Amino acid sequence: LLTTLEKHGVSVVDPLGTAFNADQHEAVGIDPNTPAGQVANVLQKGYALSGRLLRPAMVIVGQ
Repeated sequence: LLTTLEKHGVSVVDPLGTAFNADQHEAVGIDPNTPAGQVANVLQKGYALSGRLLRPAMVIVGQ
């Protein structure tokens, strides 16, 4: 299914270990053991279609 979606321009937004970006991520929690502004855990992957965000990734960020 994912390969078929990728053929049509749908890509997965999986930001684990990257900096928090409010345009692509939805922060739903805070982890005090992670550096500030870094994504600590991904609860739900996001999806984009041809560069446009369909669903933001739900993440936990550092404090």
